[in-house]
Amino acid sequence: MSDNSDTRPPGSKHYLLIGEVAQQLNIKPHVLRYWETEFEWLCPEKNLKGQRYYSQDDVELVRLIQRLLHFERLTIEGACKFLEQFRNHWKDGLAAIESGLSTAVASPDSEAQAIHRQSDELLRKVQLLERQVERKDQEIRDLKARQQVLNRELIQERQAHNELRSIVRKELLELVRTAEEDTPHRSGPALA
Repeated sequence: MSDNSDTRPPGSKHYLLIGEVAQQLNIKPHVLRYWETEFEWLCPEKNLKGQRYYSQDDVELVRLIQRLLHFERLTIEGACKFLEQFRNHWKDGLAAIESGLSTAVASPDSEAQAIHRQSDELLRKVQLLERQVERKDQEIRDLKARQQVLNRELIQERQAHNELRSIVRKELLELVRTAEEDTPHRSGPALA
């Protein structure tokens, strides 16, 4: 008993399953499903179970999208703008690319302007970070200088402490010596 869930639309030799398209173009099926969400023109037919059937026109569109994204290095937005010019004439779009039509000419200036704005924004962020690094470096230099001053003061305080201690010790020894000299020595019982 065979499962008839893979029934293709009439004239099925002109329709491919998502796996067949993926294999033919060396693209993962999940990428094809994602592209369906990003490119409004990519709408393969589906059966009742939701299996996708790609027409030859759908396959040409996928081939064009692949070329724009992977080889011409356009963004999805840029590819959409390019595709808008060749709506439903995907072979013309492929021919335009293959004949040397620059995608920079085909894609509107807004993509180049967006890239320029992003570049300017990144440059501003780098400059801001450089200023922050310079401020931190200055703070570190200031802290090191302050540490050196404190270390010198600490050394001076220790020297002063040691000198004071030495003076106090000498004075104590002198007091003890003086006290010993003032105290009579007993060498035995006192004779009366």
